[in-house]
Amino acid sequence: MKLRALLPALLACLAGTAHATVKLPAVISDHAVLQRDTTVPVWGWADKGEEVNVTIAGQTQRTTAGADGKWRVNLDHLAAGGPHVLTVKGAGNTLTVNDVLVGEVWLGSGQSNMAFRVNSAINYEQEQAAADLPQIRHFTVPGHASDTALDDVAGKWEVCSPATVGGFSATLFFTGREIYHAVKVPVGLINSSVGGTPIESWIDAGAQHATPELKGFFEIKAPVVDPEKQAAIYKKQLETWTEEAKKARAAKQPVPRKPADPAAARARKGNVGGLYNGMIAGLIPYAIHGALWYQGEANSTADKAPYYQYQLPLLVKDWRKRWGYDFPFAWVQLPNFGNRGNGWCQVREAELKTLSLPHTGMAVTLDIGEPANIHPKNKQEVGRRLGLWARGDVYGEKIATSGPLYAGHEIKGPDVSVSFTHTDGGLVFKGEPLGFVVAGEDKQWHEAKARIDGDHLILSSTEVAKPVAARYAWADLPLSTALRNGAGLLGSPFRTDDWPLDHLPVKQRKPSTAEAPARKASLVVRVACVGDSITAGAGARNLKTGTYPAQLQVLLGRNYVVRNFGVGGCTMERQGDKPYDKELAFRNALAFKPDIVLLKLGTNDSKPQNWAHKDDFVPSAKALLSALRIASPGVKIWLCLPMPAFPGNFGITDKIIHDEVIPELRKLAEEEKLPLIDLYAPMKDQGGNVPDKVHPNDAGYRRIAAIISKTLTGKEPELDLLPSLEPGLR
Repeated sequence: MKLRALLPALLACLAGTAHATVKLPAVISDHAVLQRDTTVPVWGWADKGEEVNVTIAGQTQRTTAGADGKWRVNLDHLAAGGPHVLTVKGAGNTLTVNDVLVGEVWLGSGQSNMAFRVNSAINYEQEQAAADLPQIRHFTVPGHASDTALDDVAGKWEVCSPATVGGFSATLFFTGREIYHAVKVPVGLINSSVGGTPIESWIDAGAQHATPELKGFFEIKAPVVDPEKQAAIYKKQLETWTEEAKKARAAKQPVPRKPADPAAARARKGNVGGLYNGMIAGLIPYAIHGALWYQGEANSTADKAPYYQYQLPLLVKDWRKRWGYDFPFAWVQLPNFGNRGNGWCQVREAELKTLSLPHTGMAVTLDIGEPANIHPKNKQEVGRRLGLWARGDVYGEKIATSGPLYAGHEIKGPDVSVSFTHTDGGLVFKGEPLGFVVAGEDKQWHEAKARIDGDHLILSSTEVAKPVAARYAWADLPLSTALRNGAGLLGSPFRTDDWPLDHLPVKQRKPSTAEAPARKASLVVRVACVGDSITAGAGARNLKTGTYPAQLQVLLGRNYVVRNFGVGGCTMERQGDKPYDKELAFRNALAFKPDIVLLKLGTNDSKPQNWAHKDDFVPSAKALLSALRIASPGVKIWLCLPMPAFPGNFGITDKIIHDEVIPELRKLAEEEKLPLIDLYAPMKDQGGNVPDKVHPNDAGYRRIAAIISKTLTGKEPELDLLPSLEPGLR
């Protein structure tokens, strides 16, 4: 009985002597890379007052956990090398971290172009085969926003190999590989990025609210979101997608992209400071040599772009302050892309201006973007250019690290003399020196002639006797990027004025190259491909290159931006199975504000259950036309006659297509004064390239792209520009 009475007290005493398990943050784990030649913090959690011993490479550091259970030691400088074993011993347990290397550590952050993976970059097969690089390690922080600053992140280190490299951040990996080959020590890469995210999510909220220049930013009215309505729409989209995916799998066709969950997207992107809290704060104080940033697309809207000049330097300064030292920081200047307006120009200008901060750099990429793709695939060249900056400015190699950067200007009579830094080897032009404009006091821009005088650029125009300002490549999608230095590195866009930006400065003149197709004289021509599964590319072996819009983009060239707004199963008729005007793709097409629309609907309307509502066909078509004209005044709409349906198809009736749908479209074209593109007659002999009797293969889509290209340009298409067809296609 006495023993029983004493048992609770005995257990209490034993509990008092038990210790919590000593813990480490996720970033200090197997295969980690620690920064060489500097103080290296190692930290974690334990019981209050618990002694912790950290040992690596022959040195041991001791500390005691504080009242909050947190502890930290600073390792003395470590020489590059390894592998080492890091041990952390507490009173109750010992942690062993294996295969630890010491070398160079770089953080990469931003939105989708930083998150963009190696397996989506060009030449992935070759990159994968060459990826046996075990001294390069990569740590991915999963996307996670938080309302409060977290003291840890999730993730794990992966050793670079052909099996793992595909999942690495492409920009970060290709930059890290440049560093690795240059300095010949291990390289650790920490990828903390989330697609579609604005810069304000990545900066501490308090720091932003304390910045006077951002007061107006926080007065911008955010769109009103009804979560319940969004959820209901998403549920319906998901049900439709599930059915379409089921049919596609049964027909052995590509499965359409699953709709995005708006609630998950909001949670992933976070609010002001949300991603700093969830994905950056928990990495501090891990020792890094520098940081790389690829972002800006989400801040290029008219309301947000003017504030980027304050946000980017704030991000750099705030992160440095929180790490406790001014580490090197570089970013990718936004590339060429098929937007209109000044949003991307303003973000690029902000990126250029932020180079005024010490120990910063920028990769100019105005020549390696893709006009119709916001995620350009040539990340190898992005990494090479960032690598040049790191090799030269960070590691001291005697090489050119940047293209020409605007330094100042002087008005000399009818000339504007512009000076630059980074003119290594002198200024040069690659191709025709276009994209330069000057203006007088009237602020009217005129194309300028450009000539080189040493390290200066002399700009003049016969239309402007007394110029006061100049600009270069001031367009979201410049048609010329001629300015380089002697090392071949591209010059950044610039302007000498600070005038309000409410319009494009001047019509762009295209380069006089033989390969440039006919186009509008003013701006890049935006082409919206509106249609059903044939537009979407069902039947193509490669949806990225085989669809008719993808092949049309190649044939038309860089002066056109071709976008695919196709949705499988859609009808023209609003009473059909799947009315196109109810689809998100149609709203996206309207927002695209195209110059040309290729409208190819009618195939699914030929199904008997849909053609039962044939009286609705023409009124539905006119409603589509009206919406397109309102969204983009002056748009030229081409009606594409459906291609034939071959016997043994998905219930689509060729007789109805030929005898009823096409005549209705011809009458509509006459009434609305619309040009026609006939895909029926030219595709009549293409049965062999329509394996499922409705959807062409890549060769069939090539035929469609060629027909449309010739119609739009009046020239025979240069089919040798297209990639070779896979064996078995003709």
